Amino acid sequence: MEYTIVERPLEGYHLIQITGKLRDTDAHKLHEDIIEAADRLPEGRFLVDIRHLEGRLNVFETMGVAHSVLKGVIRKIRKVAILDDITNRTSAIIAETVMAGRGLQVKFFFDEAMAIEWLLA
Repeated sequence: MEYTIVERPLEGYHLIQITGKLRDTDAHKLHEDIIEAADRLPEGRFLVDIRHLEGRLNVFETMGVAHSVLKGVIRKIRKVAILDDITNRTSAIIAETVMAGRGLQVKFFFDEAMAIEWLLA
């Protein structure tokens, strides 16, 4: 595992910041770690910052992760804003669509201020 997750409570939401490098073998573990953090943390609103994470899941892996999220966790999560690098825009649109179809209120952003504004609205 070459990535690091830092959690920090902020006003009205929790920041989950992920940095490092995502190897193919770590992809599912990372998503499990994020889901575990969301289930454990008291606030139902999360800003997941992956701008400084190298590597991403492909479309099929993203769909698999979205379908594996437990219903109990989905009910606890109110909103998730994912802050990503603009170069990953196409993958972000696909991931957002798949997760919305699963019942998760997830939106990808490439601007931190806009992500926080949506998250707290």
